[in-house]
Amino acid sequence: MKNFLLEQQQKQERIGILIKFIQSNPEARELKRAMAVKMALQGEVYSKITQLLGMNKSCITTWKQKFEAQGINGIKLAYKGAKSYLTPEQRGEVITWLETNKYWDLDELVTYLDADGAKKYAQKLTL
Repeated sequence: MKNFLLEQQQKQERIGILIKFIQSNPEARELKRAMAVKMALQGEVYSKITQLLGMNKSCITTWKQKFEAQGINGIKLAYKGAKSYLTPEQRGEVITWLETNKYWDLDELVTYLDADGAKKYAQKLTL
């Protein structure tokens, strides 16, 4: 009986962690994972979770296992994308240039980037 109560307490603590994460307004895919794990921990049948969230049963199991092993970090996105070739300042300048020119093509953009010192990025566009 003591083990059962301890397991229930631990389950409620994990659900509480998930609720806080959900309320923190995470990225959409992380939110979906957290919702699926929370529902599974609350005893919801997988068929209902798949119907509500559009997620495969195997995905629910995977994210639940990752959460059990790694906590909230197990359901967070691991890949954040490649580092930008442009600095935030350069990016802002390019956006301003694009917005002020009613018409432009890729060659003009490459020329602008070459002149702006973003040659590395311009080379990627021409490949």
